[in-house]
Amino acid sequence: MKKCFTFLLIAFLLPLAACQVDSESQMIEDSQKNERPLGFQGVASDKDQNRRKGLADEQMIFYADKSGQYLSNVISYLENHAFFFENPNNETDALQSFQQALAEIRSQTVELINTERPKAFNGFHEIHLSLLVELDVLDRILMDMRAPIDTKQYHSARVHYENAIINYKSLEREWFSVTEEFGIY
Repeated sequence: MKKCFTFLLIAFLLPLAACQVDSESQMIEDSQKNERPLGFQGVASDKDQNRRKGLADEQMIFYADKSGQYLSNVISYLENHAFFFENPNNETDALQSFQQALAEIRSQTVELINTERPKAFNGFHEIHLSLLVELDVLDRILMDMRAPIDTKQYHSARVHYENAIINYKSLEREWFSVTEEFGIY
């Protein structure tokens, strides 16, 4: 019985002893200590750190802008003509439209290649060349197509179109990598 009474007494007094309520003045002091600005106070990203270091010069920024615009235009031309591969019984209008889009990509490519390229974009240029090879082969296949379109030519064109999209994605990743590394974007 004595053990039971001691246990109940400890069980009753322990919460009372542990629950010391702060006075009003202590609560006000605690709230004033916690009145600092909220938000993330972490380390800046690599892009922000590299931008502060000033690694990119005017020429690099100019080339990054021009190549970024080129990438945007190329993917819009390619995606706008994806419908060509959804219907194997395309008309010659769709074929001619696709060829015109490839001609426009080619003219923008010449403009980009004639722009002086910084060393940091050499990897970008190498991947760009592989994209150009796929687009050139695709263009030649489309030029050889005659109505009715042969299924072998159609499938070959589709393979080179998909390869061009894959090369474009690699090119885009390289562009993002370089521009982040030098704090451009």
